Amino acid sequence: MAERSRDEDLESQRAGRRVRQMGARSRQSTRPAGSCGELPARSYGGQAVIEGVMIKGRKSVTLAVRTSTGDIVVETDSISPLRVDERLLAAPVVRGAIALVDSLVVGIKAIFRSAELASPKESGRPGQTQTGSSTAKAWMFPLIGLAVALAVALFVVIPVVVTSLLLRWTGVTGKILTNFIETAIRLLILGAYVALVSRAREIQRVLQYHGAEHKVIWAWETFAGDVRDFLKNPEEASKLLSDKARSMSRVHPRCGTSFLFLAVIAGALVFSLVSPEGLFLRMVARIVLLPVVAGLAYEILKASPGKKGPVFSILRAPGLVLQKMTTREPDDDEIEVAALALAHLLRREEP
Repeated sequence: MAERSRDEDLESQRAGRRVRQMGARSRQSTRPAGSCGELPARSYGGQAVIEGVMIKGRKSVTLAVRTSTGDIVVETDSISPLRVDERLLAAPVVRGAIALVDSLVVGIKAIFRSAELASPKESGRPGQTQTGSSTAKAWMFPLIGLAVALAVALFVVIPVVVTSLLLRWTGVTGKILTNFIETAIRLLILGAYVALVSRAREIQRVLQYHGAEHKVIWAWETFAGDVRDFLKNPEEASKLLSDKARSMSRVHPRCGTSFLFLAVIAGALVFSLVSPEGLFLRMVARIVLLPVVAGLAYEILKASPGKKGPVFSILRAPGLVLQKMTTREPDDDEIEVAALALAHLLRREEP
């Protein structure tokens, strides 16, 4: 990390030796989360940003970014409580729609801040230290509006219009067939969109950080019992997380990519119940029901990782396949950044 003192360097070296010793002892047999009376691992999530990773908890959010000098800057901020009735935050489906908006806001702030930290000269704000700059605040709602407009265009307007034209051309009618064709078009659009974005040369490092984020989350969820022993020193904990993360999968069932697939499936269920006649009314109904679709997809996403059986396996599989496109194998430097972000967050979040 940037601007470390000589004492901190010495402490970091001693911490590194202790972590390596522990890693050697536990590499073959390590306490999994929840074993031997350990508290089960809490679930955390995040996203890749520019040259870094953001990890979000219940009370805090941590951003770790590697700067142009090679240093890693870590910033941890408290999350302002949502000004929403607690009963809504506890209500199934409703809480999912609220969580989606909250994640968009936090994510956009993190992207802007990571750009400032990764290339301060280009951002023009080398002295700024607060996460969520005035630029991010100014662009927050326009960018959220643009994201919503793009989602509506791709996954509502185009499928509804194309389906209507196909049915008119073939002379076939029926609500079930209409919903089936719309869902098929949405899946095709989703697959094509993910494939095109993941091939962009400029985004490859972001995809590697995405993979690093998943790996350290897996390391925490698998070895939480060991990591908790080192949380008083985030540098120490991050070295252990990095060591364990290298062998972990770069795909994770709670990823936002999986959410996109589940949203299409949830939309098929919801839209089958409310499907008025007429192109305009059907399009309006789809748009109005989008918060319900997002909330239902959220509930499925949260429930599916711990569930067994063919139904949940089928629901998880396509999202994991899509993640093969939205993630890349990270190198050790990228894993180090992700591990530092998670370790600093855990110090604030864990009991």
